[in-house]
Amino acid sequence: MSQSYSRSIEGPDLCAFLARVCAMRTQFEAQVGGESEAWVTRARALYAKYGHLEIEPFGSAEKDGAMQKHTPVEISFVHEQLPYRFRTLCLGIGRGIHFHVLALPERIEVVQRRAHYRAEPPGHDSVQSEVQYRQSEEPRDVETVNLSVGGILIYDKQLAAAPEPEHPLTLHLVFDEGEVLRLSGTVRHSGAHPILERGLCIGVQFRGVTPPEEASLTQIVMRWQRERRRGQLKE
Repeated sequence: MSQSYSRSIEGPDLCAFLARVCAMRTQFEAQVGGESEAWVTRARALYAKYGHLEIEPFGSAEKDGAMQKHTPVEISFVHEQLPYRFRTLCLGIGRGIHFHVLALPERIEVVQRRAHYRAEPPGHDSVQSEVQYRQSEEPRDVETVNLSVGGILIYDKQLAAAPEPEHPLTLHLVFDEGEVLRLSGTVRHSGAHPILERGLCIGVQFRGVTPPEEASLTQIVMRWQRERRRGQLKE
């Protein structure tokens, strides 16, 4: 059964990410003041200096009229095939309902809905990752963004062209506590990194995982969860 988890984008990364979202005029779905229905709009502009974000009007007098000052708003959107959401407040209306002004959120959640929980590496040295896109090519270093028993999200900073979905590849993972895994997989999706300008993120689904490999992956994911929780408690 699928479960829902999230990580978040905060601080300077948040403004850099929202700037890209606004530049692409990304479609937003807004739930205003506890309404169950989501209203469609688009990102308009980011003014980080003034701490606000502008969105387009909803095109309905009733809906636009509901956007009063201090009204809570929850925004959901999809960017580079990943779902995001954040909560904020309406700050007012600009230029005769030509746009709505929202406060910059404290964080943006990156929502994951998957059968397996995906854990992020707790440190830079937690895993050394290599990918081999073709048997005729040499393996190349990549960064592990997150890992689960069923798959992995890698970041290849030198990759310019996205591999096709279902493209087979091989991963070589060396973990800081001695585990070494060589796994086969297929590309499920690819897209730009949410913050960095170059390279691509590649979502890979593992294929043919043996019971011992599945046991190792389960232990690693659980260990990463514990280490990240301990790190958060110390902050």
